[in-house]
Amino acid sequence: EKWKIIYFTGLFDGEGTIYFSKNKIFSKKWNKTYERINPIIIISNTNKKLIYWLKKNFGGSIHYKKLNFRKDSYRWYSSGNNLKLIKKCLPYLIIKKENAKLYIKYYQTLSQGKKLSKKNLKIREYILKKSHELNRKGKKL
Repeated sequence: EKWKIIYFTGLFDGEGTIYFSKNKIFSKKWNKTYERINPIIIISNTNKKLIYWLKKNFGGSIHYKKLNFRKDSYRWYSSGNNLKLIKKCLPYLIIKKENAKLYIKYYQTLSQGKKLSKKNLKIREYILKKSHELNRKGKKL
């Protein structure tokens, strides 16, 4: 439903982020350890009902954090392939538009079970660096 996409987009643009994590993984197929960059979409809010609505409508998982002297925080996480969702959000995004473009670019580097090319590895490293710059808090340098 279009209204859900538009509502999600507003939540994501204001309360969300796309985080790219870098992990070391051992591959039995290739018999070696390699670094993997993985995108995660996160929306944080203090409203439990809202976060459970996200899970019901878009899948993912929920993390609860009890905070001292502040309202408890809930986070909706999705580390699956949400390419279709992000593409639908793109025209409505204002703040997170560049993050969404990086997410789309990441999925264009998929190798379908084959070893990543050096070109795609460089693209992913660029995405990781650029996303960390976009997500940096405080004054922009």
